[in-house]
Formats: sequence, C-alpha cells, structure tokens
Amino acid sequence: MTSAIDWVQLRENMIIATQRIELYNPRYWNKEANAVNDNLTHWVELTKKQLKPLPLSSEITVLDVGAGTGRITLPIAKKVRHITALEPSKKMLAILREN
Repeated sequence: MTSAIDWVQLRENMIIATQRIELYNPRYWNKEANAVNDNLTHWVELTKKQLKPLPLSSEITVLDVGAGTGRITLPIAKKVRHITALEPSKKMLAILREN
C-alpha cells in the first residue's frame, strides 16, 4: 500500500507561495479557462516534473479536486484504474470534457 498524498496541504502551500487568493474563485477560472487550455503545451515539462513523484499504478483510484482543463488529470487517467475529476468552474469543466 502506498502512502496517501495530502492534496489539501499541497494546494494550500501553492496558494500561499504565489499569494494568489483569487485562485479559489470559480469566476476567475471561468474567465481564464480558454487561455489556460491554449497554453498547455508550455507546461509539458512542469507536468512531467509534477507527475514523476506520484505513486501512480493501475491498482489505484484518484480524486482530482480542481482538475482544471485536465493538464494533470488526463495524464494521470492513463496510469490509474479510475480517476474522478471535480472542477467548480463550469468553463474549465467544459474544456476538460472536450480534452
């Protein structure tokens, strides 16, 4: 059994580090969704770096809270048994479904 990842703490650390409180507001992401999705190719190396330490296998299921347009969600989905993506921004969720 692999150890659990404290996603809440990871996200809190990111918010504190960047001082971007607006990141918690779905309206912000509704406005930014297209730009985020259009720039996914710029984040390929960061995505690889973020995924590398995760203990992913075909034996686990994942809950992705704040899945955005799928930059992390979709690569994880290829490596695990099942992933459930939650996204409060309607625009981001629509793009995630398309992707």
